[in-house]
Amino acid sequence: MALTYVRAIGSALAQGALTASWIAARELPTRQRRLVRAGATVSIAAVGWFSSASDERSIDWTAGEGVTVKATPDDTPQPLDARRVAVSLMLGGLSIGMLVGRRQLEKRWLARLEEKGHEHPHRALALRLGLLTVATTLPGRLQAARDAQRKAVDLDRG
Repeated sequence: MALTYVRAIGSALAQGALTASWIAARELPTRQRRLVRAGATVSIAAVGWFSSASDERSIDWTAGEGVTVKATPDDTPQPLDARRVAVSLMLGGLSIGMLVGRRQLEKRWLARLEEKGHEHPHRALALRLGLLTVATTLPGRLQAARDAQRKAVDLDRG
């Protein structure tokens, strides 16, 4: 099943909910915090597993080669492209930079909320970062859905 716009939006919202619940749990005692975080992680993983179970995949086993998994039965392996490797490395570096920047923003917002005497600063921070996560992940997921739909249309035409 190709990535649809609804799945892209749902995925971004789930990522935002996981981020928000993870941060909001900081106010809880250790045992409850761990239970909340484990429950959130398991629920997101279960939803992801069930939603991906309908994808078309072929799993083949060949003696001497082992198991191969293909997205569709007619997928052929792609040769290694130096540009794709360079782009992947660049995006990996950008991701790390965004994580560091987000952590700095998180610290700044939390300090400001505590400084102003907010009653539940971690909950307010969780809301802010949950929304920020949705806002930063949604464009990429919508682009992936658009690309998948274009690819499906091109395959139908060709």
